[in-house]
Amino acid sequence: MLNKISKDELFDRLENNRSLCELDFSGLNFENVNLSGKVLTQSVFHLTQFTKCDFSGANLQSTDISRAMFSECNLIGADLTDAKGVGAVFRDSQLSEANFTRANMQLINMTGIHCDKAQFVGTILNNAWVDGSNFTEANFHKAKMYFILAQNCNMTKTNFTEADLTAANCANSDFSNADFSRAMMVVADLRDANIEQANFTKAILVGTILVGIDKTKANFDTATMDEIVWEEPKNNKKDSVDS
Repeated sequence: MLNKISKDELFDRLENNRSLCELDFSGLNFENVNLSGKVLTQSVFHLTQFTKCDFSGANLQSTDISRAMFSECNLIGADLTDAKGVGAVFRDSQLSEANFTRANMQLINMTGIHCDKAQFVGTILNNAWVDGSNFTEANFHKAKMYFILAQNCNMTKTNFTEADLTAANCANSDFSNADFSRAMMVVADLRDANIEQANFTKAILVGTILVGIDKTKANFDTATMDEIVWEEPKNNKKDSVDS
């Protein structure tokens, strides 16, 4: 059983440079706390609320942040490897270069945030809500992304190799130069997305929605494509009529 601590005890530990590992912070509210570079491994933050706190470069490996709220927080470069974050909310926060490798992030709300160059290798993101976020050059290798809501996202140069995007809704997102090699994309929705120079080598697209997609701009060599729902972009249709 972890040691349950109060806010005052946290501040005392910070002031005296005492360990922040394997502690229970559940249900507490923190504002403007500087935890930059701190080691908080295996601690529990269930239902904890953080407002304008600094976790940049912090070690949060194997922590439990389930249903925690991070509002206007700085988590740039934070390490959440193997963390449990089911239902966590990241609102107006910075997560660039954060590491979520093998973390369980099902049902998270990560809408409208900056998460460029972040690592999601083997991460569970089923039913996550990440609409309108920036994941430029992020790495989702072997991530599980069933039913993820990822509309209007910037996913340029993002790695989805061997990821499972079954039933993912990625409409109107920018996947230019993204890599979907060997990805599972059964009934995924990519309508009106930008897939220019994206790579779908050996990807599985069954029942995938590609309405408004110009398939000639991406590499679908050796991809499995069956029962695709496709309609060429409206501007292409207009050009054909005009010609």
